[in-house]
Amino acid sequence: ITDDVETFAKIDIFSDSRRVQKVQKYISEHYQEDVRLADMADMVGMTPVSFSRFFHLRTGKTLSDYIILHLEVMSSVFLEFLHKFF
Repeated sequence: ITDDVETFAKIDIFSDSRRVQKVQKYISEHYQEDVRLADMADMVGMTPVSFSRFFHLRTGKTLSDYIILHLEVMSSVFLEFLHKFF
């Protein structure tokens, strides 16, 4: 029985990780568009409230904070590019 529980736990953690990665990839590819909580929740088969809690627990950030941080990083990269070539 313990082997089954451990296997289930590993699958659950892997599944959670894949959900987060799917959302992070989407944000990375679509950060210039509107990214909505309801759309991200739907993408991973969760309600918006459940997804919001889930994402915060897995990343340590709210979805909005994560998007803002991503935008800040992308802005920094763009500014570095401009300074190198102009």
